[in-house]
Amino acid sequence: MSKRGQDRGELKAGETGMRSTNVSVCMATHNGERFIKEQMESILRELGEEDEVVVSDDGSTDRTVLLVKDFDDRRIRLFEGNSFRSAVLNFEFSLRQCLGRFIFLSDQDDIWCPGKVAAMTNLLSMHDLVQSDACIIDESSTVLVPSVFRAGHCGAGLLKNLCHNSYYGNSMAFRRRLLDWSLPFPANVAMHDWWIGLVCELLGKPCFHDRVLTRWRRHAHNTTPVGGRSNTPLLRRLRWRVELMANLSRRFWRAKSAGRSMACKADVAGI
Repeated sequence: MSKRGQDRGELKAGETGMRSTNVSVCMATHNGERFIKEQMESILRELGEEDEVVVSDDGSTDRTVLLVKDFDDRRIRLFEGNSFRSAVLNFEFSLRQCLGRFIFLSDQDDIWCPGKVAAMTNLLSMHDLVQSDACIIDESSTVLVPSVFRAGHCGAGLLKNLCHNSYYGNSMAFRRRLLDWSLPFPANVAMHDWWIGLVCELLGKPCFHDRVLTRWRRHAHNTTPVGGRSNTPLLRRLRWRVELMANLSRRFWRAKSAGRSMACKADVAGI
């Protein structure tokens, strides 16, 4: 962990004397030196002075960590030296460090479009999660697919998204209460963004915003498919969905139980 990350990582939302963070950008990195500078520049341009970028690096062996440190920006909180060997676990760790009211997920190799944060935080005043459209670019930034929504037939709906996921983390933002509902991630969850989207479908109010706000870079090391046929074996895909339904059921009853507990406490307090 960097000294900056170590010092500030111990703070928790609501502590006396701590600056109020409105937006947290959660980034999980691993050997991302090729594109992380352009990605970070596009993010920092969107943020205010009291916002933050939480970077969790999963054992990079290239110059990723050095490039992040080169920004020397107080808004960046870097956690290095991790060895999760898992994008899901790395994102979960990064999310647990976030202090903001609104949380954005970010990959290490895309480009944020101007106005992204303003547009999505405005919609978050009325929704628990906003999934914006994106265009797909190649390694040289040439547009390959002008709309992920059209290519992937994206949209809201619990059953729809159990069958075919429309939730892509690089174009997603959500309110803190959805983070509370979603954590901890189930041990067997296949994709963190899919899980967060489904939890919102179950317990909250999602919004699909058809404005392109992310330039999603596709290259040889990407892990998320868009549209088309998955290379994952059918039995594994079926098992993922069975496990998701079981985990969603448990999370639903946990949230209901927590809601009843809070109502009882309010009655006792005379609220």
